Amino acid sequence: MTDIVSTPTALDITAMWCRHHAHLVPNAVHLPLPASQHVSCGLCGSKQALQVRGHLRFGADRWVNDGLVTHCGACGRFSLPETYLQTLNLLPHETLTALDARLWSSAPTFLNIEPTTRCNFNCWYCVGRRCR
Repeated sequence: MTDIVSTPTALDITAMWCRHHAHLVPNAVHLPLPASQHVSCGLCGSKQALQVRGHLRFGADRWVNDGLVTHCGACGRFSLPETYLQTLNLLPHETLTALDARLWSSAPTFLNIEPTTRCNFNCWYCVGRRCR
């Protein structure tokens, strides 16, 4: 069994995505999205596909950060559009060998918490600030 199945307009990477990140699948039930956020699925032709991001490795060591991956709500599959693959100027031996959809960063993140009128100032944030 192969992990990658090719079609005329997209490269099916569903098996590889599920092997690495089965828990990272867009929710089937969500608020309506603007039509501009929907793209065509290169596998089934549906207009219900969305673009998600993932780090893609081609060949032994060529990583493409924040690569465009298409997820289709109709067929439930993940794919890489052929047009996107062409923009990467891949060499013939550079096939998709890995993907990493964990896009969090170790860079510091700042969060501004403001108390509301119902705040009792006993949450972990306020208690922690008073203990310093």
